[in-house]
Amino acid sequence: MGLALQQTYNPLTYYHRRYEADLDLASVSDAAKQVGKVTLATLPILSCHPLFVRPIQLAMGTVRAVQWTALLFTAPTNLELAICGGHAVFAITAIALTYFNHTAGVLVSAAQDVVLCMSSIGFAIQNGDYQLALNLTVYLFIDLTYLGFIYSGSIELSIASLAMQILYGLYTGLVIPAEFNFYERLANFGVTLLRVKQWNHALQTSRFREFFALKVF
Repeated sequence: MGLALQQTYNPLTYYHRRYEADLDLASVSDAAKQVGKVTLATLPILSCHPLFVRPIQLAMGTVRAVQWTALLFTAPTNLELAICGGHAVFAITAIALTYFNHTAGVLVSAAQDVVLCMSSIGFAIQNGDYQLALNLTVYLFIDLTYLGFIYSGSIELSIASLAMQILYGLYTGLVIPAEFNFYERLANFGVTLLRVKQWNHALQTSRFREFFALKVF
């Protein structure tokens, strides 16, 4: 008898978030920027341990909510006011849901990440930065597969999402290393290794286990 096309997997087996959407480092001092870069490099490593997932979700969700709420008071147009208000509601909803249903809170955060990434792609194209737009488009696929994984618990989507994160981690670490300091490169390498471990665990739990056991290894 053939295996089912889709198996259910714990959606909180691993955690993914666009941390750069939580910390705006563009308008801060150089010292604060360095602290922010270290924070952005460290959080993905911590999030690989289940003990830190909920605290990180709550803490970074709070930071995101505060930032978007603060922008409500400086929005120059009604359109920007509506956008800031929508994102503030998104972030606050994710925080509230995380207290009662962690998976639902992560789902809302992941959905907001997709919206923010699409917006960033639009701005990059508008500014003529097509390389950035291409990089963000790749990241958008990562966000979308993670969102689908959280929503469905599909092992296949988990494997696809983790595989894309591994490839993107290798790309950012090897192809464009000049943008990163030593700690960021080291942290990126560490996260990539942890994602490989998570990917292997998902693979061994999936219906592909027998294929890899018999045909590859």
